[in-house]
Amino acid sequence: MRPIISKALSGAVFLTICAALTAHSASPATDSLQTALSGARTADEREQIYVQLADLSADSFETAVSFWEKALAEAREAGDDYGCREALDRLVQNLASREPERALEYVRLADSLLPEPRHALLRASLNTCWLWKQMIAANSFEATDHTLAKLREKKPGDLTPEELIEMEFLTGLSIDYQSIAAEAYGNIPYAIPYVEQALEKLEKYPLDERVHFEKLCREELSNLYSYAEDRRAARELEKCLALHRAWLAMDTRFDRPHRDTTEYPMRIYGKMVFLLDLIPREQLSEYYDKCMRLARERNDREEIYRTSARYYQCTGDNERAAAYVDSVLTYYAQTGKKADLGSIYMAQSHMLKRPAITKRRSKPCGRATNTAITTAWTKRSGTWPRCRPCSTSTASSSKRPGWRCATNATCSSPAASSCCFWPVGASIWASWSGG
Repeated sequence: MRPIISKALSGAVFLTICAALTAHSASPATDSLQTALSGARTADEREQIYVQLADLSADSFETAVSFWEKALAEAREAGDDYGCREALDRLVQNLASREPERALEYVRLADSLLPEPRHALLRASLNTCWLWKQMIAANSFEATDHTLAKLREKKPGDLTPEELIEMEFLTGLSIDYQSIAAEAYGNIPYAIPYVEQALEKLEKYPLDERVHFEKLCREELSNLYSYAEDRRAARELEKCLALHRAWLAMDTRFDRPHRDTTEYPMRIYGKMVFLLDLIPREQLSEYYDKCMRLARERNDREEIYRTSARYYQCTGDNERAAAYVDSVLTYYAQTGKKADLGSIYMAQSHMLKRPAITKRRSKPCGRATNTAITTAWTKRSGTWPRCRPCSTSTASSSKRPGWRCATNATCSSPAASSCCFWPVGASIWASWSGG
């Protein structure tokens, strides 16, 4: 298996390793690890050092990727299953949006590195993660459609249990995102049964085998429940946190003092701020406080300003929300981070014009859309997207009684300003395996 890994690590990767070691020489911890690397004699020792260098480089995309690539090679040589799974998961998630072809190499490499049946769900989760990110980053459904077509070509008895789970989940995901693309928002809830069935099948597997795929399913299901105004959305997010903690607890190999264990919970709590109409106000405030505590520990100003703007808008304090928008704008000006400033100013203007709200907002326009959809719009429209059209009718779908039918109203006009919302921000996938 070593030649396959070497091929994946060839060319520019070795150059980025050298650059990484140089760029981080200012850190005392990095200096110490570099010194230890020169004296490492075994694959186990080298893997530990590369993993800790990757942990220290979490804020540098290419540097972290290069260290995870080296860690993967050493984990394979050392026979470290957890190390291989974590490195593959990190590489696919980090690369899928920016360098999809490079990420796809690692999806395929997993078939060779971890061919055993007990890793079948992990391999399926890596492929599913890659497909999901193509929908978000490139607004492309071609790869997912192709995968589903290949699965459906097989006779039911020829599909493995893992392929059945993958087909169920991808069918639901495809319904969700293609409904967004076609602005057929009333069709989104049709995706729910498929994801639920995938989860039902997953529950038969041991936790260490299903943890990655289950986490993907529960994130998507929370998105779908949120759109359908189903109170189970919060429960699914809590389960995502439990899976996150379970995955961290499985790593008993060596100490990792620099591992980022807080970004994923911070993103989850930030997402929960959108569940105003589905959870008690006290619980909403509790989630907001937890998000803020983690964001301040991380000195994540963007998360603080953005989530606070959403929180105060949801709770009706438009003046305070608008003040946090000012802070967001200042942050973008200082850091040079790209953003759709026009949408931000429009949203702020609507806040200042609207009277303070003392009661909960009406459904469905008073509640922001889910993370996956927000992120999809973010990729299409910029950092501060418009929301999807809200229904102005209480009519139900004739095919699915009880689901509201969406209209073609748009949130981009002042007349529909009550539908405007704050983006959830960076994808909560960012630090799933290590955060």
